Amino acid sequence: MKNEKVLTLVEGAVMVALATVLSFVKIVHLPWGGSITLLSMLPIIVFSIKRGVSNGLAASFVFALIQFIQGCADGLFGWGLTPVALVACIFIAITLPPITPYIPYFLKIPASPSTVNAKI
Repeated sequence: MKNEKVLTLVEGAVMVALATVLSFVKIVHLPWGGSITLLSMLPIIVFSIKRGVSNGLAASFVFALIQFIQGCADGLFGWGLTPVALVACIFIAITLPPITPYIPYFLKIPASPSTVNAKI
C-alpha cells in the first residue's frame, strides 16, 4: 500500500485516543492516588500485536506522556514521587505491556553444548 506509514500513524493515534478515553473509566480509585481502569491498555496492546514492537512502543510512549499530563492535574507529585519512580512508572509500567506477547521470542534458550557438538 502506498500510504502504509500514514495508515499506521492514524491507527496508532486512534488507539491512543481510545486508550485515553478508557482510562477515564475507573473501577477502583485508590486512597493514595492512582486507580484501576477498565482495559485502558487493551487498544495499545492490540495495536502492538498488529503493527509490531517498534510502533507499539511508540504508541505506548505517547500514551504514557498523556497519562503523565493527566496525573499532574490530579496531584501526581503530592505523595512524594521521586525522579527514579517517575522513570520506572513511565518506561516499565506503561511501555512494557505492548511487548509482553513477544517475550517468549526474546527468551529463547540456546541448545545445550552436548547436542551441538554431538557426532552422528
